Amino acid sequence: MFNRPLHSPLPRRSAIAGLLSLFVGAHATAQTAWKPPALLRIVVPFPPGGSADAAARLLAEGLAAEFKQPAIVENKPGAGTTIAAAQVAASTPDGTTLLLTGPISHIASGLLYPRLRYDALRGFAAVSQLTMAPFFIVVRTESPYRTLDELIRAAKAAPGRLSYGSSGVGASPHLVGEILASEAGVKFLHVPYKGAGPATVGVIGGEVDFSVSDASAIPHLASGKLRALAVTTARRSALAPDVPSVVEAVGLKLDESAGIALLAPAGTPAAAIDALSGAIAKILSQESVVKRFAMQGMEVAPGPAAQLGASMTSLHQRYGALIQRLGIKLD
Repeated sequence: MFNRPLHSPLPRRSAIAGLLSLFVGAHATAQTAWKPPALLRIVVPFPPGGSADAAARLLAEGLAAEFKQPAIVENKPGAGTTIAAAQVAASTPDGTTLLLTGPISHIASGLLYPRLRYDALRGFAAVSQLTMAPFFIVVRTESPYRTLDELIRAAKAAPGRLSYGSSGVGASPHLVGEILASEAGVKFLHVPYKGAGPATVGVIGGEVDFSVSDASAIPHLASGKLRALAVTTARRSALAPDVPSVVEAVGLKLDESAGIALLAPAGTPAAAIDALSGAIAKILSQESVVKRFAMQGMEVAPGPAAQLGASMTSLHQRYGALIQRLGIKLD
């Protein structure tokens, strides 16, 4: 299924390195002008042991070396990422308390959870995009659907009968599945599971016809338990170069990715944001760091604060409209 190693050197690495050198240079002055006034804390809204936790610890290691200041990771899982987000939003905006999260999860949780103590957009300052990874549209190996085109044709022939699993109501795979259905002009039956692991077990066991999964599907693709029909990014991913994009597979204009990013409380000084962004760009330009992120199923894709902020505003508009149109609510 995969003719090349899943974690082979990234083909776009030279281009990424060139962009990073410009990004680092642009922030060099700001980085030397600001230093963290105290211990750096990266708050993660997921349990220890997952890819986001691993990314946070890798980033903390790099920031500690860059600023010559201790940096720690605090795991605050629960309530759809809102416990961690509320803690960071309420913290002193001095650049020392940061939130590492998935932008889609952060925005969706802000839209779905009532009576939050923070605003998912206005309560935070964008610091830097860190990584990107595609969502995978996967079926069990024994599935009769060999291509995404076959799956969509079957869905058109029997509206609402083909089922897909996700990691939960309102989670990013659920929303991406609904975007796919909307773009393809079909209706799927959504089956929510309590997490990515159970959703993967569900599709392997034949409980659902397919699943929208993040990079946690990669080991199961490599072992032959799952087959990927497409990735949801506009282009193929270096993490799974033999899997076509949705654009290639069926011509749909879909570009949804499961990236992670770093946020700070609203009101954090611009000098702190610039210095943190510059330090992150420098860290992510290191070959060893790129490889370690790839081992977690993530492709390094740093982006400046302004770009991340614009992206989150767009996500808020798109996913807000989707949630309202579909009437998605948490149980």
